[in-house]
Amino acid sequence: MAPGGPEAAALDMAATRDEPAFADAPAAGRQSRALFRSGTGHAILGSIRKPWIGDFVSLGMLAALVLVSFRDAVTQGVIAFETDTVRFYYPLERWFAEHFKNGSFPLWNPQIFAGYPIFADGEKGLAHPLHLLLLSLLSVDQSFIWLRILHVFVAAAGMF
Repeated sequence: MAPGGPEAAALDMAATRDEPAFADAPAAGRQSRALFRSGTGHAILGSIRKPWIGDFVSLGMLAALVLVSFRDAVTQGVIAFETDTVRFYYPLERWFAEHFKNGSFPLWNPQIFAGYPIFADGEKGLAHPLHLLLLSLLSVDQSFIWLRILHVFVAAAGMF
């Protein structure tokens, strides 16, 4: 060990790596610089660097990718659908939205056969918080579109 203790040893190591020696700095400053050079300080400083910024950038890129994928839905209101959407889900969505916007939460639809337990239909997702939020903020057509887009974004963010 170099004479003068750990601070002097750290300064000797700095001198062998062509780094300036901080001989004129106070002892506390020399210790913190020695800690940084030894690698321990890098771990401490790494936790201060805000690594979550990269996560927000990545999620923003995922959101942009999802919006580009659904550009026809966003710009023109066009979505891909099958026959069951036109015949069953969209009319059910419109009926539920009409009642929901009037202040009721229907659990049963008396207009389908002898009655249909609409709340028990798991595919419709009437208790889904995003569904209810979009229905309260947007028109039925827009909420139908944005619910699909948000589901894809939530799935992409969950895989991230």
